[in-house]
Amino acid sequence: MLGARQFCDEGIVDTMSRSEIDVQRSRQAAIRRLTAKACEKCVLAALALGLLNAVVKPLLFWLTLPLTILTLGLFLVILNALMLEITAWLVRGFTINSFISALMGAIVLALVSLVTNRIGKSREA
Repeated sequence: MLGARQFCDEGIVDTMSRSEIDVQRSRQAAIRRLTAKACEKCVLAALALGLLNAVVKPLLFWLTLPLTILTLGLFLVILNALMLEITAWLVRGFTINSFISALMGAIVLALVSLVTNRIGKSREA
């Protein structure tokens, strides 16, 4: 229960569990791990990611198709994270500190893409 109080040896403390605190800290840390130094770098990263998704990703998709089928499509998230890592390697000033951050970024990109595709389809109908 968030906000409830209890007594302990050191005084009154919130009863927020350690796991809730850890989740909040990991979210904040993940947000800090994807960084871009300027707006121009963000635009360059978006262009690079778009080109990689248009050219390199289809090739990697066909090469990893058996693994994608075996994992029921979950390997595509790893493939998207790999595209983000390659983008960070190509564009100076756009950094991703760990592969876990790239995975989280890939999941966010997938969710944003899902929402924008749904909005686009509802306006066409």
